[in-house]
Formats: sequence, structure tokens, C-alpha cells
Amino acid sequence: MPPLRKRKQDIPLLIAAFVKQFAQQLGKPEPDISPEAFQKLLDYSWPGNVRELQNAIEYAVVLARQGMIGVKELPTEIQLPPALQQAEIAGLPRAGVQTLDDVERTAIIQALAECHGNKKKAAELLGIQRPTLYNKMKRYAIEL
Repeated sequence: MPPLRKRKQDIPLLIAAFVKQFAQQLGKPEPDISPEAFQKLLDYSWPGNVRELQNAIEYAVVLARQGMIGVKELPTEIQLPPALQQAEIAGLPRAGVQTLDDVERTAIIQALAECHGNKKKAAELLGIQRPTLYNKMKRYAIEL
């Protein structure tokens, strides 16, 4: 069976089934999902496949307030912009030697992910000034 990231059409059905399942288990009414949260769920790459989606929905249903799952109720890695979601994957070394640009780009992505997109903190973590970080993000096409 192909990974979930290649079966995006299955995600809405799985979300609905998992929301119903966990709401029943917790004795809560089924929460709605905000359009923004739903889009985050659709955009995420799901490296952990269906099990990761199931865990994310359980987490969101537990945290749901006033019958609504918003972006804040989703696990942190799903809340991040797509460029930062891939920080773990981008940090994996490729076969052979990496260029200095590859190393620098990876370090910037990892710092931004660790700081949840906070550029000021990421610049401090990297030991550079914020304008330098902005210039390097532009150079490496890193968008948040």
C-alpha cells in the first residue's frame, strides 16, 4: 500500500473516522475542525503514515475546546510551516560530501524548526544577526 502522503484523498475520510472514534472513547461530542487546521492536516507529509495521523487526531480531540479543533490543538510538528516540517529529513546527511551551502541551509532550517519559526531566536542560536539570517533565508529559498 502506498504511503499516506501519496494518498491525500484518503486523509479526510481517515480524519472523520478517527475524530468519531476518539470522541466516543472520551465521551465527548465530536468536535468540528477549523478550515485552517484541516488544511494543515492535508498539507502535512505524514512520515509516520496512518498511525501518525491517528495519534495526531487523538491528541487534537483530547485538547479540543468548545467543540472545535483549531491549529493550536494539533501536534507542534503539524503546526509548523511545511519548510520547517522537513527539518528532520533535511538534516539527514546525503551519501558523499555535502557542499558548505547544503550544510548552512540545513543548519538554518534546523535552527528555525527548533525555535518554532522565531527568526530572532534562530539567529541567536546560529550566532548571527537577524538581517544576516534574512539574507541567507532568501539565498537558500527558505520560506516560512
